[in-house]
Amino acid sequence: LDLMDEALPRTDAVEALVVRGLTNAAIPQRFNRRALALDDLNRASAHPDFATLPAETQDEVATTLASLRASGAGQ
Repeated sequence: LDLMDEALPRTDAVEALVVRGLTNAAIPQRFNRRALALDDLNRASAHPDFATLPAETQDEVATTLASLRASGAGQ
């Protein structure tokens, strides 16, 4: 996790946002990474290159975002 956290500020790659967002969303809630996941996936879905990702990845991001929002992540 630390490596992802350190690497992300050095890149604007949509893939990095998606990987960290999906990874953090899968981590148990007690580790308090859900707000970060929500932020990364929101940024990824708004990224100009998001449409170039495979449809399956776009769907996974959308599904995960919906789940995070429903759980109250980021509030």
